Amino acid sequence: MKHLKFLIVTLVIVLGFFIYYEYSKINDLWAIESPTMGDTCANNGFIKCDNEAELFINQVEFQDMQNNEPDLLILNLTNNGAMDINVGWHLIIHKKDEERVNHAIKEREFELPRKTSKMFVIDKTNSVDFGKKEEFQNCGDVFCGITVVPIILYQHKNGDICEVECSTKATRRRFDIIS
Repeated sequence: MKHLKFLIVTLVIVLGFFIYYEYSKINDLWAIESPTMGDTCANNGFIKCDNEAELFINQVEFQDMQNNEPDLLILNLTNNGAMDINVGWHLIIHKKDEERVNHAIKEREFELPRKTSKMFVIDKTNSVDFGKKEEFQNCGDVFCGITVVPIILYQHKNGDICEVECSTKATRRRFDIIS
């Protein structure tokens, strides 16, 4: 009788393990995932950014325009990554008083396909108030320039679509020309 109880307990444990094993195989087969695994659109998009985005700033120029024309910020960017920067980018302008001007540039003309370089001209009509040239000159040890962070649109395997800012791929550069 004692051996029979031991056999039944062993059978229940083995059967329980077998059911659990088969359940996990079915989940893998049907791609059923637990929501606690962090498999969200934003998380996967961020991982894709981290692995495939590569943005480089070739040149930054600030032009102080005369005759009441809006000042210009001219950027030459290269996307060396394996993905399109298909939404735009987040622009951070660093001034010598350590003030930062943050602006998301999301208009269609600011997209940057993979493996391409492009010149972008931004003026105050793009709702970016970047200040006057004096705020970028004689900066000393303070960083005066720009930071650019790519923004992508990512489609998750479950069909969700989300906008992802690739913060680990931020790149920055001092002003090359201030005129």
